[in-house]
Formats: sequence, C-alpha cells, structure tokens
Amino acid sequence: MSGIATPRARPVAGATAPARAAEGGGARRLDPKYLPLAATVSLFAAMALLGSLRYDGFFSAQVFLNLLIDNAFLVVVAVGMTFVIL
Repeated sequence: MSGIATPRARPVAGATAPARAAEGGGARRLDPKYLPLAATVSLFAAMALLGSLRYDGFFSAQVFLNLLIDNAFLVVVAVGMTFVIL
C-alpha cells in the first residue's frame, strides 16, 4: 500500500440489517437486557398458538371478555397501588 489512509464507508442512515452485515457490521444480536422480555413474548405467543390449535374458539370475543371480567380485581388493585405509590 502507499500509506495513504482511506476512510471506511459509513453505513447509510436507515440501512437494513443485511446491508450492514454486508458492510462488515456483522449480524444484529439481541441485547441481553431485553432477554427476559423476548422470553416472555415468545412464551405468550407459543401458549396462544397452542391454545388456538387445541381449543375451538380460543380467540373468540367471549373468551377475551371472560378474561377481562375474571381479572378485573387485579386492575383495581393495580390502579390503587399506583395511587399509593405516587
């Protein structure tokens, strides 16, 4: 080489992950602080999928309303505790 430093190409704003990986940025990895959230969402999605495959009408409006009615006391407690903390 001639000893002249050439600037590295900077990623374009809004570039997609494959474009950044092609530029040498590597694959995008999950930040460890989001691992519990990712695990929770994954388990919820898996349970919803299993429930919809196993039981007819699992995603019906009536089932959703029953869940809200059965757990309404938790909403009341959560709102009350929020006011206590504030």
